[in-house]
Amino acid sequence: MLDSAVDKMISHSELYNLANSLGCLAMLTVVAYHFVSVNARHLSAKSGEAPRSS
Repeated sequence: MLDSAVDKMISHSELYNLANSLGCLAMLTVVAYHFVSVNARHLSAKSGEAPRSS
């Protein structure tokens, strides 16, 4: 029963797709982190403003 699960290996194309997807996800995470960290000062200043009256 365990032998059939052990014999199955990931193919080269599956490994390539997995590595490519995880690399893209990592880069998007880095870009999102930098966007939030750069704009944190502006976001906190906007949330602390008093509401404008019309």
